[in-house]
Amino acid sequence: MPAEDQSFVPSDNPIISSGQDGYQRNNLAIGFAQHIMKIDCSQGLVASILAPWGYGKTSFLNLVKAELAIQEITTIEFNPWAFSGSDQLVSMFFSELSAELKMSEKLKDVAERLENYGEVFVKLDWVPFAGPSLKRIGGLGKSLSKIIAARKRGTSSLRSEVSQKLQDLEKPIVVMLDDIDRLGSSEIRDIFKLIRLTANFPNVIYVLAFDRARVEKALSQDGIEGRAYLEKIVQYGFDLPNIPRAALDSFVFSELDILIGKSDIQFTFNEGIWVDIYFEIVQSLVRSPRDVKRFTMALSQTLPSLGASVELSDVVALEAVRVFLPDLFQKISEQAKVLTSPAMGYSAPSKTELDKGKAAIDQMKAAAGNHADIVDALLDRLFVYALRYTGGSNYGNDWEGEFLRNKRVASQRIFRFYLERALNPELKSYQQAEILFEALNDEEQLQAVIEGMDVSDLEDAVKELSSFKGQFVPSQAIPGIAALLNLLNTLPKKPKQSLFDFGSSIHITRVVLRILESLGTPEAVMEAVSEILPRVQSLSSKLELVELVGHREGVGQKLVTEGQAKILESEWLIAVEGASQDAFESDGNLIQVFYGLGRLESTIEPVFNTTNTIVENLLYSAYTESLTQTFGTRRVKREGRLDWDRLMKIFGSEEKLIRAIKDLAAERQVRLGAVYPTAVKYSHGWRPESFQ
Repeated sequence: MPAEDQSFVPSDNPIISSGQDGYQRNNLAIGFAQHIMKIDCSQGLVASILAPWGYGKTSFLNLVKAELAIQEITTIEFNPWAFSGSDQLVSMFFSELSAELKMSEKLKDVAERLENYGEVFVKLDWVPFAGPSLKRIGGLGKSLSKIIAARKRGTSSLRSEVSQKLQDLEKPIVVMLDDIDRLGSSEIRDIFKLIRLTANFPNVIYVLAFDRARVEKALSQDGIEGRAYLEKIVQYGFDLPNIPRAALDSFVFSELDILIGKSDIQFTFNEGIWVDIYFEIVQSLVRSPRDVKRFTMALSQTLPSLGASVELSDVVALEAVRVFLPDLFQKISEQAKVLTSPAMGYSAPSKTELDKGKAAIDQMKAAAGNHADIVDALLDRLFVYALRYTGGSNYGNDWEGEFLRNKRVASQRIFRFYLERALNPELKSYQQAEILFEALNDEEQLQAVIEGMDVSDLEDAVKELSSFKGQFVPSQAIPGIAALLNLLNTLPKKPKQSLFDFGSSIHITRVVLRILESLGTPEAVMEAVSEILPRVQSLSSKLELVELVGHREGVGQKLVTEGQAKILESEWLIAVEGASQDAFESDGNLIQVFYGLGRLESTIEPVFNTTNTIVENLLYSAYTESLTQTFGTRRVKREGRLDWDRLMKIFGSEEKLIRAIKDLAAERQVRLGAVYPTAVKYSHGWRPESFQ
């Protein structure tokens, strides 16, 4: 396969050098290697690297091995998964170790004595005393007389010889055992018996990599707890730290971008639905680097067969379910008709239909196990027709045209087509997010942290704060939320790095929401919001908070009562009506103020002079970018858009708007960047293709 084609299909191979370390674990590996070298191993040492499957244990071992090579430490790798059966494990364990040691002239004596010691433990009870079957012993072709002689000498004598040779070594030997958790339970027990047997040899350090839960379960036998058994063998356990959630998200986005860029077909993508689908469905299923690779490998096969015929966000969600929750996916396939049949009118479903729909959803939730919430998210985001079975809205047949046009799987025809088609993330931002998180409950300290960060670093750190979900506390509400909302007005608009990038504002509001949720009650939220609002600098940022806690459709999270929400909205309108010229000129998201007035159906007309600053702020905040990309190229086409109709309404007429744009000072034109040329295009009559 040509090199350019190979990169299209992701692989699940571990890294082998620090240059491939996308999660910056190399320093941890160096520290681990240096630490075990400092521990007294005069009576041996057993260390372990603990992490669930798919969390990068093998990659971490490779980084440790690289550091040990720099220290000129002899390292021997034994992969027990390569051998089957207890007898083969025992014989090959000693054989592999001695063979590796024989490669060094200085270690040949140790190798020979270790080999002799190992021969004592080869089983003899099933070996005949004549014939070619003799070669079956350990697969090594040892002569029976040699093995019997070793037995007669006894283990104590042989052990002393091995110990003496090892004691004389200048540097210890490190034996690495990976994939222990992939063995059968009996083989896991045999491996740990072998380790226990040789663990106190001087100058021998075992480094074991395994999933603690899996191994402890295998070692639990005859009333002995596996954990207790393990603690008697392993002296130093190192739990591999989890990869930060935000870093893993970045890895997902990066892999998706690469996957799409390498394909040569068109696709349908609505970024407006991507945010909720990712956070509510995909994110909770993709938990490790291996998950990301498995996921993108599945997509690499699925996407070309679907092309632009199915909305990409829907495909990504369903493929995540197919890969990680196959039982649920099977139930979804079986219940396709229930999930994609529109309601007959807007009346409640009949009892028969309701019972059938509820039964189908119950089956899906049972198949989802601990991920029953995924089923709810699938109904909310993909299969909205089925919401009527859970007390939600009725979506009738009049929605079918829209679902078909948008290639959504809510349409039975689209879903049937889907079914029947035959880390290079940066951890620096996470570390800075930790500093931000610790300062959230101290206004003075938080301000110092914010002022001390580079603007681009600050934006990335704020995005990473979403990974602290569940750890926010009420004391962070007043100082933290005020500071975060003020960033909405000060952080510059940054070009989207990816089709799958959400932008900084969504991350800020998600963090604000998580902090507010920690307050618990509407009264506590209302009290906090009342204290926060005076600390928020801009009208647009105040509106963001008011709408977030309120009851407005599609925006509000209903964190306060409806009455309290009305009070907050009224107070915001009063603030707009009485705002000074400076308040409008300093608002970097000024267009949002006018959007808010429209949503609240207010007749208030803000009074201000249309200075160059006002014009600049309105153009800047009314500007968005439309991103499009075709398969076969990594180039993302960017096209500037302005809310021209809204701007004309604010300025009173198109003529006044065009005049204001022409009158902008030269330095402001430069500062506006791509916004100004877009405004000039609109002034000359240009409109986006979809609006012509």
